[in-house]
Amino acid sequence: MDILASLPIANIAIILGGIQAAKVVDFTDPNVLNTLRYCWILSTVLVSTICFMVWSSIKQRNDKRPLADMPDPTATSTSTGSKAKNVHDYDMMELKKMIRGQLIGTAIVSVIHFYLKQNPPLISQCIIPLKGVLQSKLVQIHIFNKADVGELKRPFNEGPGLLSYLKDSKDS
Repeated sequence: MDILASLPIANIAIILGGIQAAKVVDFTDPNVLNTLRYCWILSTVLVSTICFMVWSSIKQRNDKRPLADMPDPTATSTSTGSKAKNVHDYDMMELKKMIRGQLIGTAIVSVIHFYLKQNPPLISQCIIPLKGVLQSKLVQIHIFNKADVGELKRPFNEGPGLLSYLKDSKDS
């Protein structure tokens, strides 16, 4: 397992690096603070641009291949079937999830920074959302034109969480 490719561990490393960087950054200097804000805004704009590029690629491909049967997470236990019956619908559903996650993250950082007046989270939040969107399976398929086989086969399997990485390293 490549430790740098595992999202939870790499994100923790970025956060810890951001904490260390926050100790040496002079947040009282308005120029430094504004530069950091511009970097965060640029990162948010880049993530939004990448999401738009994925959306336009999904629309352009209009892939109507049927999906393997996948459970509908909103369905009750008695009903069967899936919400998305083809690749196009599934990709649009996954893109909406990705955009929703980015919007929630942006809202949280905005509240932390502008309302609570905390500046250090901006350092790590310039990197983590961009890293997350670039490593997403939709971006791998639609932007980097990787084949949708293996790990990128739809419906996507959620990656293991941080606890499973820690458990695996403990067992070794």
